[in-house]
Amino acid sequence: MIRQGSLMRQATIRIKTEKKKLCDQATINNQSLDKDQSTNDIGKHDSGLDVEWIRELPDELDVCIAQRDFDSALELLTEAKDFLAECCNTDLVKEMTEKFEQKENQLAEKLMIELKPAMDKYLQGGPKATRKTVLLLIKLDKISQACDLFLKNQSASIKYLVKELKLIDNPFHYVQQLNRLVCNTLAETVQEFRKLFADYPLCFSVLILWASGEMKNYTSLFIRHIFQSGLNLKATARCIKLAFEGAEVLMQSSLDLKFELEMLFEPHIEKMLDETERLFIDAMKLRIAEDRWRPYNLRSKARLSQYISEMNELHLEISDFVFGKEDCRLSLTSQMCSFARAVVPLTYELCELRQSAEFIANAIDQMMFHIWEIELNYLKNIPDCVPKVRLDLHSYKY
Repeated sequence: MIRQGSLMRQATIRIKTEKKKLCDQATINNQSLDKDQSTNDIGKHDSGLDVEWIRELPDELDVCIAQRDFDSALELLTEAKDFLAECCNTDLVKEMTEKFEQKENQLAEKLMIELKPAMDKYLQGGPKATRKTVLLLIKLDKISQACDLFLKNQSASIKYLVKELKLIDNPFHYVQQLNRLVCNTLAETVQEFRKLFADYPLCFSVLILWASGEMKNYTSLFIRHIFQSGLNLKATARCIKLAFEGAEVLMQSSLDLKFELEMLFEPHIEKMLDETERLFIDAMKLRIAEDRWRPYNLRSKARLSQYISEMNELHLEISDFVFGKEDCRLSLTSQMCSFARAVVPLTYELCELRQSAEFIANAIDQMMFHIWEIELNYLKNIPDCVPKVRLDLHSYKY
């Protein structure tokens, strides 16, 4: 009954508004001054029905807010403001303006509570789930609050969805899921933000700061699961490639966070390279210390054939280094062979990392230069006691 009465009174206001439009048209048609004054009186006349409606409206607003009918509440507030703008009763205008300001603040607070990240219905619905509530806040001229709560809601949504991700033994698959989730949500949020706040360009600086913060949260998870988990270089390079592919996707949404990703990753990649280089060189030095500068003896035809096949898989052809058809020895030392088998896979892994993270290219080049410098210096210093005919050092090429 209350709602029906409200609709009837709203209809009365609309009829009054139409009368005002007719009066304005009459003014444009250059009617007499007396006629024009009479018309204005009709437009600003406060009938008993109108006054009753405007005084009862705060109670009706309470009902709408309590029933979470926020659209109707905003519509009633708008019509009330229009009525008061035409009303000539200054005491009534002053009294009701204060009441409607209180109701407007009450409605805004209710909407802001609706947008709080604790609301589960928004956490799983994506950026579009909050559109209706955000638009109502914007219409109430609560731009700053709408922007802040919208982005906080998206942060909570990302956090919730990340927790829902299954921790699997394969770090690559985990990063794949994490990367897809975060990048897709960021892209969707930017797209929705543009629609909601298109008329408020100052809000976009807040969006950039928010996206930067979310990228830091993403890299923190990445660092914990990849760099701090003792993952090998090959798997780490694949995961880093995934991360930068995600950054490329975000650039399509005019969100360039690649530089920030590089800045956050760089110290961890450099640390990983330093550790990889140290372990590799330690292994090299151990082999060098054990090397006796003797041809590598495989001791059987079967083992020699298998070894040649394994080297072929690395694109290393060593058949020409076999001493003879009936011999199982290579004219290479065991140190040379072990170095070749180790450095080729390392080179492939570093090339993949270099393609994914070009900003770290100089560190990778320096690492490879240092490794090869040690090996070549060792080969140049062949002991005098080693017969030159026993080793084909001139054919040692890669």
